[in-house]
Formats: sequence, C-alpha cells, structure tokens
Amino acid sequence: MFASSLPNSWRRQSAGCGFTLIELLVVIAVIAILAAMLLPALAKSKQQTDQTWCLNNVKQMGVASACYANDYAQHFAWLHNWGEAWGDTYVLNPAPVWIPEAFNPYLGTNKNSTLGLVQKGYSPQKGLFTCPSSLAISRKVPASSADAGFDNDFFYDNDGVTYVWNHEYWDPVKQDYGPPISGRPLAHVVQPSLAVLIWEIPYHQAIYMPHQIGMNVLRADCSANRVKGVLSETDWWVSNSYAGWDEMGNWGPSQ
Repeated sequence: MFASSLPNSWRRQSAGCGFTLIELLVVIAVIAILAAMLLPALAKSKQQTDQTWCLNNVKQMGVASACYANDYAQHFAWLHNWGEAWGDTYVLNPAPVWIPEAFNPYLGTNKNSTLGLVQKGYSPQKGLFTCPSSLAISRKVPASSADAGFDNDFFYDNDGVTYVWNHEYWDPVKQDYGPPISGRPLAHVVQPSLAVLIWEIPYHQAIYMPHQIGMNVLRADCSANRVKGVLSETDWWVSNSYAGWDEMGNWGPSQ
C-alpha cells in the first residue's frame, strides 16, 4: 500500500515516531560522558597488561641467566657491552653477543630483528625482548629530556630490544665505571637480591619510565620486580647501578 493512500491519522502517527534533534544531542552527550568515564579505566587496564607482559619477559630472562650460569661455570653472561646500540664502546666479549644472543639458546627466538630491514619506517613490535610500554613511552619523550635518544632509530640500532644489560655499573665514589659485570662469577656479588642485572628503556627520568613512574628489573639472584622511579634523579643508571655489586652494596639504592 502506498503512503499516499494511508489515512491522515496513520501518517501523523508514523511521523511522530522519529527522534528530535534535542533527543539525539542528549543521547550523544550521554555516550560521551560514559566514554569519558570508561577510557581512563581501559587505559589503566592496558598499562597493567603491558606491565605484566614485561615482568614476564624479565622473569624469563632470569631463568635464561640462571641456565647460562649453569653452563658457564657459574658466571654471568659475557656480553659485548650494554646493548647493540652502544656499538663497540667498553667491549669485553669481542663477539657480537648481547642479551638475545646470549639467552636465545634457553628461550628461543621470539624477538624483533632488524636483519634485512631498512631503518626508515622501522617500527619494532612487542616480543620477548621488547616491552610494549617502552615503545609507547619513547615516542612521547620531548627533545629536552636525556631519554629523547630512545626513539625508533635507537631501537633499530638495538635490534628492537628495550632492555639494557648492566655491563659495567657507575661508581659514585670514583665517579667512573666500576668493575665489569659481564663475565663476573656469581659468587662475586655482595647482595644478589639488590644488584640489578637488567633494566628498561627509558630510564633517565622517572616520569618517562615505562611503567607508571617505574620499571621492571632483573636482579643478580634472577628475581624480577618493579622498582619505583625517583623524580629528583636525572639518570637512574648513574644513581642506582652500583647497588649490591661490590663493597658499596650495603648503601642500598638512592631511592
């Protein structure tokens, strides 16, 4: 039946079934309010998920470190330096061996790799040696921060790895590098539960640490936990990397 043949009373009734502009605006406003209330909760949930992912990564590296020590006469991994992006500075192991190369025999190859990729447009993905929060935070660091260098170019040079090996700590008394950690015997640690073996990028300023003003670390005893950043510190490594390793271990971390 065509609309023109409907009684006038039917046409008037059907015409009144739609929404008015005011009603549509009210519905949109309610949806916007609900979204504003839910988004922070969703963001916090994602942060917690990424933090858990990362902590699991660090725990797996702890297992790998223990396996490595068992295979190499109870010594910590003997690495080239802090990471591939550090090039050939402060080299101990002359071979190109960093965290993934040392631990892959125990963990497999679930990692990023820049092999065969061009630097332009490179974007690492989360993986066993790559924390998703570190990638997200690094893109937001302003140029004025000491952490600004941890951008996609850095991750390209570092083969997609967002974790740093404590190759040599900083001695706050001598104001110089302390004794090496790469290749050190496990027995030569004053406080293994305090000494940090692996930490995360970014790390200079606490506000840019990947996990809500904090980061996950691996200790010399192969335990893993989150440490809280200190807002007054300008370089976490300079302020904390020495703690627990040698005679200064009873000082504890500056935080």
